[in-house]
Amino acid sequence: MRNSDGGQDRQEGLQVYCICGRRGSSRRTNLGSVDEAAFYKLDKLVAIFDKNLVQATGPSLKDTTRIACEKWKAFGWHVMEIDGHNVRQIADALDEAGQIKVNR
Repeated sequence: MRNSDGGQDRQEGLQVYCICGRRGSSRRTNLGSVDEAAFYKLDKLVAIFDKNLVQATGPSLKDTTRIACEKWKAFGWHVMEIDGHNVRQIADALDEAGQIKVNR
């Protein structure tokens, strides 16, 4: 990874994690960022969003996770769906995410 002055980044081995709410994950403003991350091949970026079907005002009436996943896949992201209550699945998914390299 290169920093803004073209030199090698001293923190090359680090991942960046972004935790997103389910509702915001498919909005146009957020999808612009998803598109930019794919365009610039940011393979050190991991986005995590929930599917607990709860929002600030109470239960969510519809599950839009499948639609959001398809949109993220369309932008070139590697999408994994796991049980967020299963620590082993979380650890395995994060390990897998750390191994993904984008063709530059």
